[in-house]
Amino acid sequence: MQTSKPPKRQRTKQAITEAGLTLLKQTGTAFTMDELALAAGVSRRTLFNHFSGKTELLLAIGETSEARYCAFIDQYLGSEVKPEEALISLFESIELQWQRQGRSAGILYDALAQARSSEHQAAALQAYTDTFLPHLKLWQQQQQIHPDIELITAAHLLSTTLSSAVFMLRASADRAEYLRYVKLACSAILPSGADD
Repeated sequence: MQTSKPPKRQRTKQAITEAGLTLLKQTGTAFTMDELALAAGVSRRTLFNHFSGKTELLLAIGETSEARYCAFIDQYLGSEVKPEEALISLFESIELQWQRQGRSAGILYDALAQARSSEHQAAALQAYTDTFLPHLKLWQQQQQIHPDIELITAAHLLSTTLSSAVFMLRASADRAEYLRYVKLACSAILPSGADD
């Protein structure tokens, strides 16, 4: 069975978003909308049919990045390993990804932070929470989570811890320091002895 392609308008918007992400990594927010149109292979008119300006573009880049990031998280929170092993594997993979991206990742996070409203940040946190919840439910069934902790609380703790650790990587190359955050999150939701 053949999978249908997304509509042309959706494909064009995605091409513009990807071109914007590439320019953002290369030059920060210094690129012009004309440069973006050229990079995306569309006319200026087509560009403004999809995005009213750079802020709207940055928000779209943020949504795309968050969706990919949630898929990335899901990949490392599998059901075949203990909770702490899954979390530490996740954070170690983030460290590796950060080393590969280098300075461009910092530019991206700075630009997205400037573009985001508090409402958008809340949506991002909810996306992380939704990603963690299925795994937390499984761990709860396996009695690997404190019985008296609410899953939504655990999910928010893990998502905010993850965000904090990622931003810490920008300020310090000390792996032990951000892994301390992982241990802290684990100790808050996992029964004592689960990390032995």
